[in-house]
Amino acid sequence: MGILSQAIRIQQDGVRFYSDQAEKNANTALRDVFTLLAEDEKRHAMILQATREGSPYELRDDGIGEKVANLFESMESIKQAIPAPTEQADVYYAAWEMEKKAASLYEQLLTQTDNPDDKALYAFLIDQEQIHAQVMEQLYRHVNRPNEWVEAAEFGLREEY
Repeated sequence: MGILSQAIRIQQDGVRFYSDQAEKNANTALRDVFTLLAEDEKRHAMILQATREGSPYELRDDGIGEKVANLFESMESIKQAIPAPTEQADVYYAAWEMEKKAASLYEQLLTQTDNPDDKALYAFLIDQEQIHAQVMEQLYRHVNRPNEWVEAAEFGLREEY
Protein backbone atom coordinates (compact mmCIF):
# COMPACT_ATOMS: atom_id res chain seq x y z
CA MET A 1 0.00 0.00 0.00
CA GLY A 2 1.37 3.38 -1.01
CA ILE A 3 1.81 6.12 1.54
CA LEU A 4 -0.98 8.22 -0.02
CA SER A 5 -3.35 5.25 0.15
CA GLN A 6 -2.35 4.79 3.77
CA ALA A 7 -3.15 8.46 4.44
CA ILE A 8 -6.59 8.06 2.84
CA ARG A 9 -7.24 4.94 4.93
CA ILE A 10 -6.25 6.78 8.13
CA GLN A 11 -8.70 9.56 7.30
CA GLN A 12 -11.47 7.06 6.56
CA ASP A 13 -10.73 5.29 9.84
CA GLY A 14 -11.02 8.68 11.54
CA VAL A 15 -14.43 9.29 9.96
CA ARG A 16 -15.69 5.93 11.24
CA PHE A 17 -14.17 6.41 14.68
CA TYR A 18 -15.57 9.91 15.22
CA SER A 19 -18.97 8.99 13.75
CA ASP A 20 -19.19 6.04 16.15
CA GLN A 21 -18.22 8.27 19.07
CA ALA A 22 -20.82 10.86 18.03
CA GLU A 23 -23.48 8.12 18.13
CA LYS A 24 -22.25 6.79 21.48
CA ASN A 25 -22.29 10.33 22.92
CA ALA A 26 -25.58 11.37 21.33
CA ASN A 27 -26.93 12.66 24.64
CA THR A 28 -23.84 14.57 25.70
CA ALA A 29 -22.06 17.78 24.76
CA LEU A 30 -19.41 15.72 22.97
CA ARG A 31 -21.70 14.68 20.12
CA ASP A 32 -21.10 18.01 18.34
CA VAL A 33 -17.34 17.78 18.83
CA PHE A 34 -17.17 14.28 17.38
CA THR A 35 -19.48 15.24 14.51
CA LEU A 36 -17.24 18.19 13.59
CA LEU A 37 -14.17 15.97 13.68
CA ALA A 38 -15.84 13.29 11.53
CA GLU A 39 -16.81 15.90 8.93
CA ASP A 40 -13.27 17.28 8.89
CA GLU A 41 -11.73 13.83 8.45
CA LYS A 42 -14.17 13.09 5.60
CA ARG A 43 -13.15 16.31 3.86
CA HIS A 44 -9.47 15.43 4.30
CA ALA A 45 -10.03 11.97 2.79
CA MET A 46 -11.76 13.55 -0.20
CA ILE A 47 -8.85 15.97 -0.71
CA LEU A 48 -6.34 13.12 -0.58
CA GLN A 49 -8.45 11.06 -2.98
CA ALA A 50 -8.56 14.01 -5.40
CA THR A 51 -4.77 14.34 -5.10
CA ARG A 52 -4.29 10.67 -5.92
CA GLU A 53 -6.60 10.97 -8.94
CA GLY A 54 -5.09 14.25 -10.10
CA SER A 55 -8.43 16.02 -9.67
CA PRO A 56 -8.73 19.62 -8.49
CA TYR A 57 -9.36 20.30 -4.81
CA GLU A 58 -9.65 23.28 -2.52
CA LEU A 59 -7.70 23.72 0.71
CA ARG A 60 -10.28 25.36 2.91
CA ASP A 61 -10.03 25.64 6.65
CA ASP A 62 -13.55 25.22 7.99
CA GLY A 63 -12.45 26.65 11.32
CA ILE A 64 -12.57 23.41 13.29
CA GLY A 65 -10.36 24.88 16.00
CA GLU A 66 -12.59 27.88 16.48
CA LYS A 67 -15.78 25.78 16.33
CA VAL A 68 -14.51 23.39 18.99
CA ALA A 69 -13.23 26.29 21.11
CA ASN A 70 -16.71 27.83 20.93
CA LEU A 71 -18.25 24.52 22.01
CA PHE A 72 -15.94 24.42 25.02
CA GLU A 73 -15.99 28.16 25.71
CA SER A 74 -18.19 27.70 28.73
CA MET A 75 -16.43 24.56 29.94
CA GLU A 76 -17.97 24.88 33.37
CA SER A 77 -21.43 24.32 31.94
CA ILE A 78 -20.49 21.13 30.10
CA LYS A 79 -18.00 19.52 32.46
CA GLN A 80 -20.73 17.39 33.94
CA ALA A 81 -21.86 16.33 30.46
CA ILE A 82 -18.48 14.82 29.56
CA PRO A 83 -18.47 11.11 30.33
CA ALA A 84 -15.65 10.23 32.68
CA PRO A 85 -15.38 6.46 32.99
CA THR A 86 -11.91 5.00 32.51
CA GLU A 87 -12.80 3.45 29.16
CA GLN A 88 -13.83 6.92 27.89
CA ALA A 89 -10.35 8.22 28.73
CA ASP A 90 -8.98 5.33 26.66
CA VAL A 91 -11.15 6.41 23.72
CA TYR A 92 -9.83 9.97 23.88
CA TYR A 93 -6.26 8.74 24.21
CA ALA A 94 -6.67 6.45 21.17
CA ALA A 95 -8.07 9.37 19.16
CA TRP A 96 -5.20 11.60 20.30
CA GLU A 97 -2.68 8.97 19.16
CA MET A 98 -4.53 8.50 15.86
CA GLU A 99 -4.32 12.24 15.14
CA LYS A 100 -0.63 12.38 16.02
CA LYS A 101 0.00 9.42 13.71
CA ALA A 102 -1.81 11.17 10.86
CA ALA A 103 0.17 14.39 11.38
CA SER A 104 3.41 12.39 11.40
CA LEU A 105 2.46 10.68 8.13
CA TYR A 106 1.79 14.06 6.49
CA GLU A 107 5.12 15.35 7.78
CA GLN A 108 6.76 12.38 6.08
CA LEU A 109 4.89 13.10 2.84
CA LEU A 110 5.86 16.77 3.07
CA THR A 111 9.56 15.91 3.21
CA GLN A 112 9.24 13.55 0.23
CA THR A 113 7.76 16.00 -2.26
CA ASP A 114 9.12 18.92 -4.22
CA ASN A 115 5.77 19.84 -5.74
CA PRO A 116 4.60 23.20 -4.26
CA ASP A 117 0.92 22.18 -4.44
CA ASP A 118 1.61 18.95 -2.57
CA LYS A 119 3.70 20.83 0.00
CA ALA A 120 0.78 23.22 0.59
CA LEU A 121 -1.61 20.27 0.91
CA TYR A 122 0.51 18.39 3.43
CA ALA A 123 1.25 21.52 5.47
CA PHE A 124 -2.50 22.21 5.58
CA LEU A 125 -3.27 18.63 6.68
CA ILE A 126 -0.53 18.71 9.32
CA ASP A 127 -2.09 21.85 10.79
CA GLN A 128 -5.58 20.32 10.73
CA GLU A 129 -4.47 17.07 12.38
CA GLN A 130 -2.58 18.98 15.07
CA ILE A 131 -5.78 20.87 15.89
CA HIS A 132 -7.65 17.56 16.16
CA ALA A 133 -4.88 16.16 18.36
CA GLN A 134 -5.12 19.18 20.68
CA VAL A 135 -8.87 18.67 21.06
CA MET A 136 -8.43 15.00 21.92
CA GLU A 137 -5.52 15.73 24.25
CA GLN A 138 -7.63 18.26 26.17
CA LEU A 139 -10.51 15.82 26.48
CA TYR A 140 -8.15 13.04 27.57
CA ARG A 141 -6.44 15.20 30.18
CA HIS A 142 -9.77 16.43 31.51
CA VAL A 143 -11.25 12.96 31.90
CA ASN A 144 -8.05 11.24 33.03
CA ARG A 145 -7.06 13.91 35.54
CA PRO A 146 -8.57 12.11 38.56
CA ASN A 147 -6.58 8.98 37.66
CA GLU A 148 -3.29 10.87 37.67
CA TRP A 149 -3.67 13.46 40.40
CA VAL A 150 -4.56 12.73 43.99
CA GLU A 151 -3.95 15.42 46.57
CA ALA A 152 -5.70 16.81 49.56
CA ALA A 153 -7.16 20.23 48.81
CA GLU A 154 -5.51 21.72 51.87
CA PHE A 155 -1.95 20.82 50.78
CA GLY A 156 0.10 22.15 47.90
CA LEU A 157 -0.64 24.17 44.83
CA ARG A 158 -2.71 22.65 42.06
CA GLU A 159 -3.18 23.82 38.52
CA GLU A 160 -6.71 24.54 37.38
CA TYR A 161 -8.52 22.13 35.10
